[in-house]
Parts: sequence; structure tokens; C-alpha cells
Amino acid sequence: MRQRAIDAGLMTAEHAARVTNAEIEPLVFRPGFSTQPVATEVSGRGVGLDAARAAVERIGGTIALVSSSSGVRLTIVAPRVLTTSLVSVFAAAHAPVRLAVMAPWRVIGEAAGDGIDPATRIGLRATREGTPRPFRFTRGGRDDVTLVCGGQPEYALAARECPTTDQDLVEVVRIGDEELLLVRPELCRGDA
Repeated sequence: MRQRAIDAGLMTAEHAARVTNAEIEPLVFRPGFSTQPVATEVSGRGVGLDAARAAVERIGGTIALVSSSSGVRLTIVAPRVLTTSLVSVFAAAHAPVRLAVMAPWRVIGEAAGDGIDPATRIGLRATREGTPRPFRFTRGGRDDVTLVCGGQPEYALAARECPTTDQDLVEVVRIGDEELLLVRPELCRGDA
């Protein structure tokens, strides 16, 4: 790094000989700085650690470089980012879990007839007796699905600690100290 700093005109050879590693390490985060003598498709262009530092700092994190005789260690500390979403929460009809359905799906009332049991659809075994109650959920008034619930759904804010894609049938969410399974009705129905 010292030689590259000298070659880039960032410091003189005399100054480079006097500074400590801790004083020279921040240079790798400067735009345009590279330790590679020749640019390739993936390295040596001086774009990388400056962009990484900007992205990490933008979310409130830190990035540090520490060199030793055995090599260089890059440490990134990022804050835990939680996304919260409005969900409808209900007991599963035949399993000892509570499930959630994320907005824009909303409950529009009890339905007549049968519905889809999301607990069964995601592979939970029926472990208790219950009186299933079918509730209609709608997405923007244009897309309805009836899910079998173990009780009246209620609204809550859930923390999405590790969000999954819309193509995943379930995701773990948290309301207070309780973990619930977030289900996607369109995938329960099987027509996503």
C-alpha cells in the first residue's frame, strides 16, 4: 500500500517511511486508489472499497481495515435493519401456531363454504382439534382467496427480520416476543 500511495502521488517516500499502518490504511478507501498495478475486468480500477464504505456508512455502519504480519482484515459492522409490515394475524385451524398475512391482503369477512388451510399447505401436521372458520381475504378488491383460520384475524405490526421474496410461501416474522409464520395467500392458492 505504501508503494502504491507513493506511485499515486499521495505521499512522498520519506513520509511513507514515517507513517504507521494505521495512518496509511485509510488510503484504500479513497476513490481511485488501487493496490493493483494493472487494471483487469474485476480489479485495479480504483472502484470498490470507497463505494463499499459509502454504502455501509449510508445505513449507519462502519468499515475498518487492520493489517498485520499475517494479512489484512476488513471488518464491516452494519446495524440490524428491521422492516415492519401491517399484517392480519390468526390462529391456524389445526396446528398450534399463529399465522400472518401481509398487506395488501386484508380480511373482508367470514366466507361460506370451504377454504384453503394455509397451515396444511405449508406442511404443518394437524395436531389439534379446532373449528375452522373460513375468512375471505382480498388484495385491492380484485383478487380474493378464502383461508381457513382458527379464529377471527386481527391486525398488528410485524417485524420482518429477514424478509424473503414474494415467491417464498412463508417467512418468519415477529410481533413482540412471538415468532409467527407469514404466509402468502396467492401461493397457498397455487396460482402465483
